[in-house]
Amino acid sequence: MLHYSGERTTAKNLILPATLIIAFVNPFTEALQFVNPIVYMLDHYALYTAGAILGYKFFKGTLLTFLIGLIPAIAWHIPYLFALGASFITFRILCEATLFLGGVLAGSFIKSMSLGLKVTFLGLYMLADSFLSIFFYSRVSPIFKR
Repeated sequence: MLHYSGERTTAKNLILPATLIIAFVNPFTEALQFVNPIVYMLDHYALYTAGAILGYKFFKGTLLTFLIGLIPAIAWHIPYLFALGASFITFRILCEATLFLGGVLAGSFIKSMSLGLKVTFLGLYMLADSFLSIFFYSRVSPIFKR
């Protein structure tokens, strides 16, 4: 299902993922995420992207690993789970860990995708992200007003 691609581990391959993780998994930004929804969403993007870069660089996956990797990204944007992650540090830790691992799984299949499949999934991502932005702006933003 998920196999090591044989790529050599170099600092060049790890700089961007490590920077994204360090930038968002630290006490300052974690505290900020309780009051600022923009930082909370940037955390989601950063950790999923860090995982996807590592998955792309170091692993070979299948369509199944890609689809399993999408589950955390979808699940943590269900309003109830989104609110739990925004409100409680234990759920935030679970959110961040599963988003990162989901990114690794999804990223592992990107090299194997056809261009048409890449464009299709990018379009679906953009559509879903736009829809969720509109939905959360009206529904979830009151959570952050304490």
